[in-house]
Amino acid sequence: MIRGFSIGFLITAVVFWSVYGVVNILVPLPWKRVSTSYFSVSFPSDWNCKLDGTEYVCDQQGGNRRKEAIAVAAAKVVGPFDTLEHYETHLNTPRDGVRSDKSKYKSEIIDVSRRRINDRLWVVGKHRGSEIPSYETHYFATIFKDLAILITFSFHEDRASRYEDMGGRVAESIEIVW
Repeated sequence: MIRGFSIGFLITAVVFWSVYGVVNILVPLPWKRVSTSYFSVSFPSDWNCKLDGTEYVCDQQGGNRRKEAIAVAAAKVVGPFDTLEHYETHLNTPRDGVRSDKSKYKSEIIDVSRRRINDRLWVVGKHRGSEIPSYETHYFATIFKDLAILITFSFHEDRASRYEDMGGRVAESIEIVW
């Protein structure tokens, strides 16, 4: 009888966790909104966002995932160098980096282009190693009236399939309240 109970319990547990895993893959977690006095933006609900002045620094909660990806969403009043042309020039320039062994390298520019997101023109750039060695960073920058908005989204290159489209979804979720 105990053996039958154990087998039944084991089968129930396997079925439950299998269904749970399939649901989590097919039904994405809802996104949560975070707001500053300049803008509001959405991140997946399993991400933790902390407001630091006018920017949010966000990362995924739990386990080793914290080291997989990080996002920063920031806004400021436009200054003399805040133009789409300047952002494009800046993103078309490889950045200098230093690895943990103190060796120097230049970031790899994957792509820099202009893209229309929610009826607003953005400069979108992708670099490898620009912020952290072995990480890919996606940059989204735009100007709205007197407001400059920048989103950076960095993830470990081994996790590209998991995070590749997330930066664009974050940029698409921005609502300017300025």
